[in-house]
Amino acid sequence: MGTMIQRTRYAVEILTPVHVGSGQRLGGHDVAVIDGRLWRFDVDKVAERLAHDPRRLDRYVGEGARALADWPEAVRRACARYALAWSGPSPREVREHIADPLGRFYIPGSSLKGAIRTAILWSYNFGIPQEHKQRQQGEIGKVNKKERAGQPWQKHVFGKDPHHDILRALRVSDSTPVPLSRCAVVEVRVAVQEPNGDLTWFIRPHVHTEDMGQATPMWAEVIPAAVQV
Repeated sequence: MGTMIQRTRYAVEILTPVHVGSGQRLGGHDVAVIDGRLWRFDVDKVAERLAHDPRRLDRYVGEGARALADWPEAVRRACARYALAWSGPSPREVREHIADPLGRFYIPGSSLKGAIRTAILWSYNFGIPQEHKQRQQGEIGKVNKKERAGQPWQKHVFGKDPHHDILRALRVSDSTPVPLSRCAVVEVRVAVQEPNGDLTWFIRPHVHTEDMGQATPMWAEVIPAAVQV
């Protein structure tokens, strides 16, 4: 009896920087700008090296990773995940990208499958007759929570429930890990679409601005563009 499983390998090219968050934020003990580079340190390795030097350990606890500026570069590198060329301000925190046990960035299979679902829905939306689209929009209007606004579309395209979802049989593996030498940290500013359709920039919840320069900057680890995974 032949197998019903067909395995196909694809290469995914990153077109714009991609961040898949781990849910963790790196703070002053993890990252610091030293000698024109942004360093990300392994806190456990730093603590292990400082275990027998209480004075330096106290300084690290108080000042964070900036206290490691007087270490020889070779020692810093032994305790660091990466050191990136950096010309901007020192980030107060960096949103961590999901990584494998060796610290290499990757894209989870669940994220890739979600992108496939979105692409199918997007294609369907442009391919159906206008009267069908209006009917589906009417169904969306009956949804009582905005988080579920896409459910009528998804049920129509993929199936009425998870047990009848046409993508249920599609299994997507995690991507190939990206070497740390290819990782990047970028500044992010968030655009907000106002009820009238205008775009403004996020400062804090319920406070937006039309001036991008006044928007609150955030920093995130990313897989940069032009990388294949």
